[in-house]
Amino acid sequence: MSITFKSADIKDVFQKLSASFKTKLSMDGFEYSVPLPVDTGSGLICGYPFEEGFSMICMDVNLYRLIQFNFPEEERHVIRYIFMTNGSMVHTLAPEFRYRLTSHTSAIASTQLQTWSQTMVFPAQAGLKLTLIQIDTERFTRNLELSLMKVPGELAKAFRGDEEAEHFLYHSMYPLSISETISEMKNLATEGLVKRFFMESKALELLWMQTEHYNNEQKFGYDKNLLRKVDMEIIKRARQYIDSNLGEDITLGSIARAIGTNETKLKKGFKKLYGKTFGEVLRNKRLIKAKSLLEEGEMSIKEISTQTGYNSASMFTKRFKEKFGILPGRYIGKQ
Repeated sequence: MSITFKSADIKDVFQKLSASFKTKLSMDGFEYSVPLPVDTGSGLICGYPFEEGFSMICMDVNLYRLIQFNFPEEERHVIRYIFMTNGSMVHTLAPEFRYRLTSHTSAIASTQLQTWSQTMVFPAQAGLKLTLIQIDTERFTRNLELSLMKVPGELAKAFRGDEEAEHFLYHSMYPLSISETISEMKNLATEGLVKRFFMESKALELLWMQTEHYNNEQKFGYDKNLLRKVDMEIIKRARQYIDSNLGEDITLGSIARAIGTNETKLKKGFKKLYGKTFGEVLRNKRLIKAKSLLEEGEMSIKEISTQTGYNSASMFTKRFKEKFGILPGRYIGKQ
């Protein structure tokens, strides 16, 4: 299915979606929504028109077949900030300018003024989750001229809609902070005016964070230690590695080598995901395992200390008492 929009205006976009899908366009205050037809997929596409020349479209759908969105050459210059939480899309800015967005990646994209239409192609897939923020630079930048002086040249040109501005694309894996902001928007329970204020503030927050991410990479290069959503899966794998190797000499370095990451990310990730340091997580797991082995009553304290990674039985005894308030020997006697 191919859908061609007259403009990037949210009202026009959702009227066209409704007509093309032959499904009902709903409006709840400032929020537009259109469901997918049953022969195309399931789920909703929602739209939010904000003030000052920017708007947001959120897709949370399952697609049974390919959908293509065609945005025309536009009178006003439009920049799009795109965040792919899950799924994939091929975005074409011009015949020779095409890229693919996949899960946990994002883009800032614009075409030369009044030169090319843009297309977005979504293949059949389950669990597509996308957030698209559109900026009408003619309206949005009227109070930003001084601020744009601090933005790297090519993006500043795109915001100004300069005649000499070329196609602009910044494609990256977005940081965890952006993922968390998107989750906050999705999980919001309130309605009405409070929701409007919240969604608009979070959309602006996404613009700020992605622009800052771009700015930092232009100045300092790719930050391999920055936590991204995909890194959370790596941290979970690190915790599973600990579970499977409690009797070994486990260090940050040994886990990093085993699962293919770096120590800095492990340190940050454990604290972010579990609220504890790597050492605290490791010690807690060892002692819980030791407690379980003591309850089974089939091993000596020395054997249990070795089984849970302690080279010294005295150190094991000390740590056990710190956590459970009782010596291992007395704990056995209570069973």
